Amino acid sequence: MTVIPVLHTLLYERVLYRLLSGWHASTSLSIAKNYYAPGTKQKGAWSPNLERFMKDIGEHPERVKNLHFSFVVLLRAVKRAAPYLQSYSFNTGDEKEDGMTKLLMSRLLDSQLLSLCSPLFEAFDETRLFNAPSEQRSLLKRQFKSVFRNITELVDCVQCQRCRLHAKLFSLGLGTDAWIVLLPIPARMHRAD
Repeated sequence: MTVIPVLHTLLYERVLYRLLSGWHASTSLSIAKNYYAPGTKQKGAWSPNLERFMKDIGEHPERVKNLHFSFVVLLRAVKRAAPYLQSYSFNTGDEKEDGMTKLLMSRLLDSQLLSLCSPLFEAFDETRLFNAPSEQRSLLKRQFKSVFRNITELVDCVQCQRCRLHAKLFSLGLGTDAWIVLLPIPARMHRAD
């Protein structure tokens, strides 16, 4: 049985907690932005709910910080995958959409734009998370993946379709981000990623 040193476990748990908290904050933000009050009989009566936002996010600075942290991990993944994404052949079946997708991806990956974000990248250094010996690192990565898989399965129980969709998309994004940031890129990227 492999024993993981406490230092690596604590860092791993802290990073995992911040990512999951950021995920939850993002979903809560989406709910507050597109709120449909219970008992509303009017179709399409979705509107922002400031009270809900303040209760769920605004009064909790740590949740805002964790949301920011989740997006820092996303930006690190985008930066790391940039060479692959720049050369990727986007094929949606519609030439106009393909061109627009390529243009938008180029803008996102613009080195000047990403360089403006460089100070943000220092908020998370994945090499510290998995700098344990190889056997321990492998176990930590499997645990990380397992937690995301389990939580994604739990999201299936959510009744609100919008909440479930947002949570599923965010979990897919975070899972892919973590995968890109934590593993070598070249031989393992697929269209679905």
